Amino acid sequence: MSTQDKLPHDASSGFTAVNSFAKLTRLKPYDLISAELFWRERDSHLQKAGYCLRPRYAPKWAPSWTGKNAHRRSVMSTCILMDARPLYPGGYHPVRQNYSPDSLRRVTAFPRQGLFVIYYYVDIGLSIQIPEGASPFVIGDVGRDTKVPELSSEVPYDAFKVDIHSLGSVISTQFEQRYNSMEFLLPLLKPMKRIKPSSRPTAEEVLEQG
Repeated sequence: MSTQDKLPHDASSGFTAVNSFAKLTRLKPYDLISAELFWRERDSHLQKAGYCLRPRYAPKWAPSWTGKNAHRRSVMSTCILMDARPLYPGGYHPVRQNYSPDSLRRVTAFPRQGLFVIYYYVDIGLSIQIPEGASPFVIGDVGRDTKVPELSSEVPYDAFKVDIHSLGSVISTQFEQRYNSMEFLLPLLKPMKRIKPSSRPTAEEVLEQG
């Protein structure tokens, strides 16, 4: 038997579904969740009573990062979190994740295919914002992924190409190197991990390739 693990049934998803999820994510990635809508609807009434909620709950709130680009510097598997609620409609235990919230019965995740699952980048302490239209070239050799070849504190490099390389490494280590029959990922991963930054695809091209 191969030393590689068998790919979990809930981790497989066709490219058609992936592209569909990606499109939905681009359209509405930062919407308030249902629990937050409850407070947004009451924001103005609470203000009149002297209470002030978070700016996020204001009726005309929009995320401050909309229309801006961000260089992550922290694209690692530990910095990418998934909202698993669509996979576990009844919830799951925070520690014993294969059990119900009360830890009394086993639960099984729904397959991701056909569900709207959102992934989030977290740990933004090393990230920088790059205004729309500004040069993406930066300097600095600090980052979570120290294997990116062009990192330098003296020679400017394209920040977005660094993130492409790092994301390619995450996908490679978490899927291509871990599970069987992942060869279909190679046409996507090899360009992302090219040594020459300018030969790597853009984020938009990666999305189209996927």
